[in-house]
Amino acid sequence: MAGVTSSRGVRPGGDRVVVAHWGARFMAAFLGAGVTWVWFAILSAIAPHSWISLFVGVGTAVGVCVILRGALLGLVVRADGVTVRQLFRTTKLSWPDIARFSDGLVILGEGSDEHWVLRIDCRDGRRLQVFATFHGNVGDPDTVEYLRSVAAEHSVAESLTGKPAAPGVRSRRRKWVRGLGVSAIGIVVMVAFFLRAR
Repeated sequence: MAGVTSSRGVRPGGDRVVVAHWGARFMAAFLGAGVTWVWFAILSAIAPHSWISLFVGVGTAVGVCVILRGALLGLVVRADGVTVRQLFRTTKLSWPDIARFSDGLVILGEGSDEHWVLRIDCRDGRRLQVFATFHGNVGDPDTVEYLRSVAAEHSVAESLTGKPAAPGVRSRRRKWVRGLGVSAIGIVVMVAFFLRAR
């Protein structure tokens, strides 16, 4: 990992380089705060009064865990492979397991723009979207350039442009399902508050 200079999203450290942007980590922390609020709102509205402190404590613990996990999001590059730290899962891949680095796509919400993230295509057919590389509508030039050099160094095919991949039918379906899920949660919270107020 010698010769790697630090930039906004690429931080060398010893025998590894961590690729992560604080925007992605902040959004994960925001999700953690949201989990805490939703947990508290739903359960405190429908639970017996004596249980509310238990639900607040458990909800706060879950929220804090998600916030701390979000602070660890990243793509850790080592000589023997990469580690992809997502919000709920960590995946370790050796270089022979990786078929290609390519442009990925993440849509953050209904009506939101499409944003670039790194997509790792594995030889076993898995595709990993590395949310920690999220920087905005286009990829951070320093991050994209670093990922190109890593791919060349380890003989991994790459087709990185730094622009979001074209959305397919599956991503449009996911966007619709996500919107439906958020609406359902909102309805449950409103009904719970209504029942509590009666």
